[in-house]
Amino acid sequence: DLLQQFSLSMIGVIVWAAVAVVGNGRASTRISPVCSVLDYGARGDNVTEDTVAVVAALAACESVLLPANHTFLLRPIELPSNTHIIIAGDIQAWPDVATWPNSTLRLCPVTPYESTTPILVPKKESLLWTHNSTGITISGTGTVHGGGEIWWPYRNRPGDYWHNCRPSLMEFGCGQQCVNNASVANIHLRVSGITLENSPFWTFVLRGASDAHIDDVKVTTPKCDNGKNVGYGAAPNTDGFNIGASDGVLITNSYVRNRDDCVPLFPPIRNVTVRNITCECGNGLVPCVWPRLSLPGHGGDISDILFDGATFIRSSMAVAIKSLDTFVGTVRNVTYANIRLVDVGQAVMINVYGQGSQALTHTTSTAGHHKDDGPSAHDAQSADSPPSSSDLSSTRSLASSAHRERSPRVATYTDIRIINMSGTCTTPGKFDCSSTAPCTGITLSNVNLTISQGGHAAYVCSNAYGSAQGCSPMPCLKT
Repeated sequence: DLLQQFSLSMIGVIVWAAVAVVGNGRASTRISPVCSVLDYGARGDNVTEDTVAVVAALAACESVLLPANHTFLLRPIELPSNTHIIIAGDIQAWPDVATWPNSTLRLCPVTPYESTTPILVPKKESLLWTHNSTGITISGTGTVHGGGEIWWPYRNRPGDYWHNCRPSLMEFGCGQQCVNNASVANIHLRVSGITLENSPFWTFVLRGASDAHIDDVKVTTPKCDNGKNVGYGAAPNTDGFNIGASDGVLITNSYVRNRDDCVPLFPPIRNVTVRNITCECGNGLVPCVWPRLSLPGHGGDISDILFDGATFIRSSMAVAIKSLDTFVGTVRNVTYANIRLVDVGQAVMINVYGQGSQALTHTTSTAGHHKDDGPSAHDAQSADSPPSSSDLSSTRSLASSAHRERSPRVATYTDIRIINMSGTCTTPGKFDCSSTAPCTGITLSNVNLTISQGGHAAYVCSNAYGSAQGCSPMPCLKT
């Protein structure tokens, strides 16, 4: 199946390679006035492909306008350094999966999450992307349509290729090189005003980045109102702002409606601030001790993170930290402040043994002191719904921690603060940590939750230490 996919994408690779030659032909002769892509042959009719015309404009001009009242049909494009792209109109992603090009730089695993010998293959290229480019500004009021509804059904195919290798909508930074070296590059990225709709996979990705500011950006997938279009399967893996291997990232005044993590942070990462964000339908704000740098022998640290001012609407969880029990790393000095909940599932999900519904219902015979509450009333609308029948045959089953002994090799969480959180939820949630590496320094202050009818009013704690004041209900932390 993989060979077939690679073969089918060759047409796209040929076209993309031709475009890349044009894009890489940029030189010091670029002009500074704003250039309209219409002047370089773009049609903007959502029928004619405009990739070559847009790349030609980027090669010639430092500031490029995609005018309003036009929709530009594009294949993946690499943005050159010192570029300002103004998206006043719309962008429509190329709609043919078979001819979508593979990346020549980015890899994805076709083995389970916890494999110590992952098999990596070329990932489908992101729609707008950079590699070692600096000085990128993207602004405007237009929408980038990812066409995710074409790609999402592929997630249900057996195996991990279509789980991990679909294209992201935007990806910036120094990429896999920085991830492998645990280093960052100062990319001076500024993104504002635009809407990113229906990404095939993760929506906005940063890897190996420093000096990045995302402001007033909207991420959307179909609504989850009135019990319709609910659950992870409605738009799988559509992370909002997926940030990893970075230092110095600011996300402000933004909105995410998706079916996976709102803002997941992957190690090694530090000095990230997320301020004034709304997360709807999906999961929460989630530092993740997760591969590849979290595999044994690699390590992965997350530190100095501030989430200040967040509203969660019908999300499966809000405040969250996740890992799997074979991953290693440290999460420390993380603050969640000024949080408002509206019909959320779990208010808190701090867990070293799983993610999503796996974490919500985690149980194990080797930890009799750990209380399991079973699925909450909100699980039917969880962003991580149970796998389909086709997924049961997938190698991803290795990642399930519900029926295996807990490993002594786990992540460590310390100095976690939750300050001023209120609103409605099905359950306050849980702190599920390891006896060999307990969660320590947890502080809850002024956390007042209203439990919805039929919900469970008590926290569940295991090996979690800290203090609480002014909270209702009171958490079960040990002192």
